[in-house]
Amino acid sequence: MVPRSPSVPGTARSRSSTLNVRATGPVIALPSGTFGKLESLSRSIVGTDASRQRAPVGSPSISTVAAPQSRGQRTIRRLLDAAMRTYERSGPAGFTMTAVTQASGVSVGSLYHHFGSFDGLAATLYAECMDDLLAAVVAALGRTRTARTGIAAAVTGYLDWAGANRARAHLIHASAYAAFLPEHAARIAAVKAPRLAAVDAWLRPYVAAGQIVDLPVPLLEMLVIGPAAEATRRWLAGAPGVDLDDARRVLPDRVWQSVRGPAG
Repeated sequence: MVPRSPSVPGTARSRSSTLNVRATGPVIALPSGTFGKLESLSRSIVGTDASRQRAPVGSPSISTVAAPQSRGQRTIRRLLDAAMRTYERSGPAGFTMTAVTQASGVSVGSLYHHFGSFDGLAATLYAECMDDLLAAVVAALGRTRTARTGIAAAVTGYLDWAGANRARAHLIHASAYAAFLPEHAARIAAVKAPRLAAVDAWLRPYVAAGQIVDLPVPLLEMLVIGPAAEATRRWLAGAPGVDLDDARRVLPDRVWQSVRGPAG
């Protein structure tokens, strides 16, 4: 039996005021598209690692924009933080424009001014959550010295992040078929690109040395991240017998064996 996708009580419509939640797995590659009025939002909102401050575990906020902030940046931050709080509290069914504007104290007109639409806000929040997840994986890789420990760290880094950021992980996995993805896919991909490039840069020397199997990078990413992502998806859905602690103990070595090269 196929496990149900991550969900909370209620349903959501795939319109601009709600988030579609038909999730079947993590989003690994996205179709092309445009980000419209949000062309520069990922730089002004997400920023660089040096300019971001990770929220404490359990905090509903995402990340903070580097100070000093303009009035517009503060408004953007209020909306995004309120959106994350709303999603964490009410799930996809309660993730509406009305709920977010009430929680933030920001007008609908201001939301449209900064994001173009509620879908634009949802897409930016999704991009932030995805960037935060990938940053955790990249940081885990950076603390290792061998191919085997790096692969294990990527797996456990994903699982640890999901366990500490359940609402953000839910938003990522529940957005696999969200209405906002096609329109904003190009800009979301641009936000992900530097993190994926860092993963690629880590992999290349080990592939060249024969310690990791020589496959196209997207396939390697699926082999390394796919099991952790699927375990997370099932855990979020409440699938019987799925526990992140168990996954953390079992998956790293299994994943390593799947990508181990002839010299590994």
